[in-house]
Amino acid sequence: MTVSATRKDLMIVNMGPHHPSMHGVLRLILTLDGEDVIDCEPILGYLHRGMEKIAENRTIIQYLPYVTRWDYLATMFTEAITVNGPEQLGNIQVPKRASYIRVIMLELSRIASHLLWLGPFMADIGAQTPFFYIFRERELLYDLFEAATGMRMMHNYFRIGGVAVDLPYGWIDKCLDFCDYFLTEVVEYQKLITRNPVFLQRVEGVGIIDGEEAINWGLSGPMLRASGIQWDLRKVDHYECYDDEFDWEVQWQKEGDSLARYLVRIGEMTESVKIIQQAIEGIPGGAYENLEVRRFDGGRHSEWNDFDYRFISKKPSPAFELSKQELYVRVEAPKGELGIFLIGDNSVFPWRWKIRPPAECERLPFDLPEAEEELVAGYQTEYSDPMSHSVKIYDTCIGCTQCVRACPTDVLEMIPWDGCKAKQIASAPRTEDCVGCKDVNPLVQRIS
Repeated sequence: MTVSATRKDLMIVNMGPHHPSMHGVLRLILTLDGEDVIDCEPILGYLHRGMEKIAENRTIIQYLPYVTRWDYLATMFTEAITVNGPEQLGNIQVPKRASYIRVIMLELSRIASHLLWLGPFMADIGAQTPFFYIFRERELLYDLFEAATGMRMMHNYFRIGGVAVDLPYGWIDKCLDFCDYFLTEVVEYQKLITRNPVFLQRVEGVGIIDGEEAINWGLSGPMLRASGIQWDLRKVDHYECYDDEFDWEVQWQKEGDSLARYLVRIGEMTESVKIIQQAIEGIPGGAYENLEVRRFDGGRHSEWNDFDYRFISKKPSPAFELSKQELYVRVEAPKGELGIFLIGDNSVFPWRWKIRPPAECERLPFDLPEAEEELVAGYQTEYSDPMSHSVKIYDTCIGCTQCVRACPTDVLEMIPWDGCKAKQIASAPRTEDCVGCKDVNPLVQRIS
């Protein structure tokens, strides 16, 4: 798509990284012809946290509080992927009740993330009223999280082999009440938003990505499903207890525009409620964690009823030895595929912890010149912000995890693999001044 300017004096406008309309640390350099967008240059990398390098010097239990900062909108998913990797490496069995509790928490977190996407999305379009309605429901969700985990955000709830604590008395009834209430609110959203002619005018046919482009660009999650590709890791990988008798459908649209991405997320919130209701109805009794995986590393192995364990404040922290093997684990996060490439070396610390954030691939439509022209160029500025918001370019997980290199010499690249999967290529050339950098070149051939 080629857009020609009608005037000679083009205007260059900086959007971000601290503009009120920018939801995350992102900068867009827009070239404008009046109100028409001629060119767009995205600039990322304003936030560096070194999450991968921190993981190499922490046990899994010590690292769990860090992962909730990857994406504070979907902390349950970052915790899930952190414990799923060691569980698969160590062949640790998760009790059925714990798996059901995890599914309930994951779907509640999915709803909360989609709600926080929908509110600013509507505000970008110019609709302020739905923003307050949506945050009303989100606060009810945080009440449930606080009652179960003790924290409204940054829950630190998942553990290797289960969860930290069981559901408190009366929590299930409150969760069911919320589900019944939220379904009525989704109907209200449909009346207030979906059938609004102004809303349809601003999102229908804007930012179209067809299925072939979505696959070539390595998109996942709602971005991929809104382009006509029925791909959901809950159906594909059957992790946790999603392979049980849960009656739900993958939400997808074929148009690939901003309206389709909105409809996919609205439908996913309804399906999440259905999964939660079925999980609560069929949740079994029993243990909420696998007590057999609790063991201590180094020093004297204290018993639970020993004097030094019960009364001495400085206790050894639980450590889980990671066997010498490698694997890639992933979950279906609200923004797309969230995965880690984990390498163990028979120690309590990961040898390599490569994070695959959803937004790392979903920013490609703004990085590739041809994709950038198709998505942004030719639209007016009133469309560029809601369009790019629907593409999820402004999600906070971009700033938190797109710049998490292990060391300055790491060159990490994400490329599409088999259409919808993701393949990591990690090449870190060794240099004399590189301290602590691990040569991962021999591992490239083994990633498949």
